[in-house]
Amino acid sequence: MTTKGHILTLCALTLFGSASAFAYTEVAAGEITTNTKWTVSGSPYILQGIVYVKDGAVLDIEPGTIIRGQPRTDASTFDPGALVITPTGKIQARGTVANPIVFTTAAQSAGGGIFTDANTDNIADRWIPANGDSNYLDADPNGSPLPPKNTNGVKNANMWGGLVLMGDSFTNNGGEVDVNSPAGIGTEDDGYGIAEGLSGANAVYGGVNSEHNAGILKYVSIRHGGAELVSGKELNGLTCYAIGSKSTVSYIDVYATGDDGMEIFGGTANFDHINLNYCDDDGLDMDEGFQGTIQFVFILQGKGYGDSGMELDGEDKAEGFPSTPIFPVGDARIYNASVLTNSEDNAGGSRGVRMRAGFTGLLANSIVKNFASVAAGTGIAVDTITGIETEPSARTQFNLGYTQLRNNSVHNYTTAYTAHGPGTGSVTISATGAVTGTYASEAIANVYYPTTLNRTLDTGIPTPNHDSANGIDPRPSLSANALAYGTTLSDSYVTSPAVYTAYKGAFDRTATTLWTTLWTALNKRGILKN
Repeated sequence: MTTKGHILTLCALTLFGSASAFAYTEVAAGEITTNTKWTVSGSPYILQGIVYVKDGAVLDIEPGTIIRGQPRTDASTFDPGALVITPTGKIQARGTVANPIVFTTAAQSAGGGIFTDANTDNIADRWIPANGDSNYLDADPNGSPLPPKNTNGVKNANMWGGLVLMGDSFTNNGGEVDVNSPAGIGTEDDGYGIAEGLSGANAVYGGVNSEHNAGILKYVSIRHGGAELVSGKELNGLTCYAIGSKSTVSYIDVYATGDDGMEIFGGTANFDHINLNYCDDDGLDMDEGFQGTIQFVFILQGKGYGDSGMELDGEDKAEGFPSTPIFPVGDARIYNASVLTNSEDNAGGSRGVRMRAGFTGLLANSIVKNFASVAAGTGIAVDTITGIETEPSARTQFNLGYTQLRNNSVHNYTTAYTAHGPGTGSVTISATGAVTGTYASEAIANVYYPTTLNRTLDTGIPTPNHDSANGIDPRPSLSANALAYGTTLSDSYVTSPAVYTAYKGAFDRTATTLWTTLWTALNKRGILKN
């Protein structure tokens, strides 16, 4: 295998004179520019810095392979391991239920890698090949994943970078980069952007290729990432920049990570069976005019985790982009999500789902539940103008009918649904689905909630114990109101490639096995069970 500025070293060492040996493959920071295969026999692969796949190269990862990213060197050096698939590269990571592909940390000690402004927090120790020590903190990711927090209460997150997929599909980004001069000289082009924390030509994403193909991710588990690449710019577990419709991202597990579990910046890809747990910001985040479908999403946040279970943005106005949308306008369609947060005293996870910054799309057949002992926060929030944002806001888009909520259930939030205004009305949805209230001094019209199956009621999902393996079944209770979970709706609003279901949430109660069983960290720890 040849690489450009990239060195791989396969080592086999004997530990302290014993007969047992371990193998690993060290992957130096740099570029992979020819077809490369990573195998079980060569794993774990230790990412020593940022590794880019580009120039037509395909990185093929064998089922069962483990990839470990190094934590940062110290509080002032931004050099964590990370894997970036550029728009000209491709990944083929096809795990299986029995042999998932696992991305995790190479750290040898706890420390979280989380830094305050004063850089006072401890950093995890990096794994040093020369020491011949294979005692990783996450020693057995397949058999015994780390808990969300260590024994000192520090989150087991931010201990390497993350996995990034980049493409040349559509975004509504603008004013950020001249694609002919990524250094910033010249006229900026609409529809292109620079990936957060990266720089130079390898960081440019966006274009007009709706059928871009980033490759395949299937049965892939990504754990303990989220480290900063530059100050204030950290990676997510999985980040997708403008990837296209021919990409396959299916059966993805993101666990105990800094920033977001998965963030989508524009693009036209479709996603299914996405499991996002214990994410330090949002479980699912999207920006820049995403036009695609996401179906079967399970998000679990513990107390003190996250801002929202989902943060759904139409564009990223917080970066100072123009006040009116740059086309294309987003069209995100989300079906069968189960969003479980703990919003007690608004200590993290204060919103189940937040729609903002001109978001347009559909949320359907979903469950949003707060596990706090008392109601707090907001279940589904549709923002009006906030901060530096200007019209059209997400709420204006909703009131114009461009965003719809269909057949959802929300429970145990102080405000279940907020979607009218700005400041001119209120809405209440009952446990049976009746919509009452006022808008602009007139009665709420059902057009704002296209079915009476949006509800506020207890879903019967038990409270998880995040610290011990006494698992819960994440499906709604059979004893709960059946009308909340079955649906007599026609399938006319379900657009391909989504499939019609007769149930709400991420899991089918009639299935004999949950789709998270055997391969996800949450199931391996016993937090989820059939």
